[in-house]
Amino acid sequence: MLNHDEQEQFTRLWTQAQPSVAGYVRAVVRDLDLSKDVLQETALVLLRKFREWDSTRPFLPWAIGIAKFEILAQRRDAGRNRLVFDDALLDAITESWGNVTEEIGQEQAALQNCLDKLAPRAKEIVRLRYQSE
Repeated sequence: MLNHDEQEQFTRLWTQAQPSVAGYVRAVVRDLDLSKDVLQETALVLLRKFREWDSTRPFLPWAIGIAKFEILAQRRDAGRNRLVFDDALLDAITESWGNVTEEIGQEQAALQNCLDKLAPRAKEIVRLRYQSE
């Protein structure tokens, strides 16, 4: 069991890393419900193994590595699924995700800036089209 300071540190690090890890999982696990399950399992494993994390190294790559193993476990358990990335593709996505996540964050910030400038009715139209379909 983590002490109070460790819990706070984990919460801070996971809160920061979670959107990137979620994006990575969602990119590989196309089923939304399954990707949520994998993300939740990843968070639990990270919490359980937090004391094993080398704090001299960045948290995000470690978290993505754990997510990769959770994806592989999910794939093993659901091997009959029709759409499964092969190991080489999964490795390539894992390697490049750290670089991509910063760029995506910048693009999301720019998009949010543009959306903030829209009139209320235009914002509602965009929301209905892209969030509610």
